[in-house]
Amino acid sequence: MKTSKILAVILSAILMLTLLTATVFADETTAENADATAEVTGESTEVTGDSTEDEHDHDHSETTATTTGSSSDHDDHDHDDHDHEINWVDIIVSASIIVLLALAFVICYFAIPKFRARVQKFFSDYKSELNKITWSSKDDVRKNTITVIVIILVLVIVIALLDFIFLNGIEALKHLVG
Repeated sequence: MKTSKILAVILSAILMLTLLTATVFADETTAENADATAEVTGESTEVTGDSTEDEHDHDHSETTATTTGSSSDHDDHDHDDHDHEINWVDIIVSASIIVLLALAFVICYFAIPKFRARVQKFFSDYKSELNKITWSSKDDVRKNTITVIVIILVLVIVIALLDFIFLNGIEALKHLVG
């Protein structure tokens, strides 16, 4: 009995430390992404600032406009890549949580006899309930499927006709009033 309590405490401590580490790691990654975004925004602002200082230099302002345009395109490209980028931190955190839950289940199953008995009872009850299921025959399933499809088609036609009638009725009322 004491070993199961000790195992439960150790497992909960490991789980809490893992989640804390994953949270800190995810926060650092978010901060790094925010810093990178600020740097990109800052560069494009500096380039735009140069063009306002040298308004009289036509060649320089064209170069700046081109650079600003390309950085805007680059920002759009980065945004598109970011949308399709896989967030590995979320995947690792999710996988580690699943693994820890599975590990906790296995440890509890083998360390706690009451837990093992409850799990075995659950699966035996589940199996006996599955044996009670009565499946419909193929003919019944076919008839019910055809009935559902016909009812859906009839409702589609009725709704389309009502929509057509109301739309034309509103148009006719507009012509009468107008």
